[in-house]
Amino acid sequence: MSWTMQPFAEANHNPVSTIDGDSTKEIIIKNIEAGRCFTADASSTFDPDTDSLSFEWFYYREAGTYNGEIQILDADSPKAHETIPDDAVGTEIHVILKVKDSGSPNLYSYRKVVIDVIGKSNTYFK
Repeated sequence: MSWTMQPFAEANHNPVSTIDGDSTKEIIIKNIEAGRCFTADASSTFDPDTDSLSFEWFYYREAGTYNGEIQILDADSPKAHETIPDDAVGTEIHVILKVKDSGSPNLYSYRKVVIDVIGKSNTYFK
């Protein structure tokens, strides 16, 4: 705990998680149609101390209302992708971003994305 007593400039600081340009600490809510690909972009995330960062996106099943499987592609990169299952209409899918810095001690930041799954549009092309 001695690092907490250091001057600001000498202490490690948590990364600032930024998803799709939003660097607040608020939950991000997205309306996504079933069957569509969802991308979350945390490439603007930064560390105030310029430490290197590692990313982990994961499905938080217990918090949402969808009980099926979700596969997050590129879950260890700043940009994660997933296809919203067709049977998820009317449910919420919760995804968490965990960012870890390389400082000493390692510090983390977390952000939550809630996907409200809506039905597919019935747009027809002529």
